[in-house]
Amino acid sequence: MDKNNLKYLIYCRKSSENEDRQALSIEAQKRELLEFAKKEKIHIIDVLEESQSAFKPGRPVFDKMMALCEEGSVNGILCWKVDRLARNARDGGRVIQALDDKVLQEIRTPYELFRQEDNRMMLYIQFGMSNDFSRQISANVKRGNRQKYARGEFVGSAPLGYLNVETGNSRNISPDPEKAPFIKRLFEEFATGEYSVQDIFKKADDWHLKSIFSNKIAKSGMYVILRRTTYYGVYKNAGEYHQGSYEPLITKELFDRCQEVLRDRGKPKKRNWMHTYKGSIKCSNCGCSITATTKIKHYKGTNRDASYTYYHCTKRRGYCDQSWITEKELEEIIKGYMSQITIDREVWELGIELLKVKHSEEVDRDIYIMK
Repeated sequence: MDKNNLKYLIYCRKSSENEDRQALSIEAQKRELLEFAKKEKIHIIDVLEESQSAFKPGRPVFDKMMALCEEGSVNGILCWKVDRLARNARDGGRVIQALDDKVLQEIRTPYELFRQEDNRMMLYIQFGMSNDFSRQISANVKRGNRQKYARGEFVGSAPLGYLNVETGNSRNISPDPEKAPFIKRLFEEFATGEYSVQDIFKKADDWHLKSIFSNKIAKSGMYVILRRTTYYGVYKNAGEYHQGSYEPLITKELFDRCQEVLRDRGKPKKRNWMHTYKGSIKCSNCGCSITATTKIKHYKGTNRDASYTYYHCTKRRGYCDQSWITEKELEEIIKGYMSQITIDREVWELGIELLKVKHSEEVDRDIYIMK
């Protein structure tokens, strides 16, 4: 077949594992394949890259590649090995069907060439072998994890406050000497019920406590930390809980107290009527609620105490540059807005009539109940 009539697409893929566990990274695949294409004078239309396992269907970049073949934009695929294309029966069958329909003319690697009219049997065999190899790896990993569960070893990357450690042939986690004390302190202070999650979030920021990726911990991440059972010695993996053999940072009792505080904060609160406008007004700058603070000042000259109430933004969403104002100033602002409201006399009279009817119905109902 004339190479000039073929429009190739380079497809590079690696599994979503750590870089050091890959036989050949995407950049290395791309470099090798571009050099091979230049040497063989292969016309390359585009290069597609994907970091996802091919063991199960559902790869968006692979789907895009096959769509380009089906619409006629490309009719050749160049990859490092054919197992880069598929490790499951559905995707493998889709590639072979594309060859049968001649929307895909060639599949090439630096070592092999597959066409519709020749050794496609080897393509069947290689897809089948790659699928079987993935299944064997999966079974071995699950078997190994079951042994780790039995020994109480933590499976996966260490959560914030812990470090992954290796002892002989086993792996586990150990408290991080720098971050573990802060994690424990977060639980202890939140368990008192005196602090909201927002307060704990700010404390973590003040302590310069960073995530495992050295980023600022998000507020949603603080909820994850406070609900994570790993910290009292029980971790979750593959949808199941396992008793760990590592050193816990907190006790089960402390964890349970934190969960009670989290649940209680979701319950309706009784309104505090000490401050008339507290919680009824939103900040015009950030949209958070306006709260109130009352301060008592003692005047030595007259030997009396005076209270002053100030209204200010709760700043629940972070920084807000709105300053506090006194209750009197707030009332003046409210009066200014109220003075701009006018009610038509006809609407006013209708409202009075409706109020009388409602009052009459309530009186009648109360009399009936008393009877």
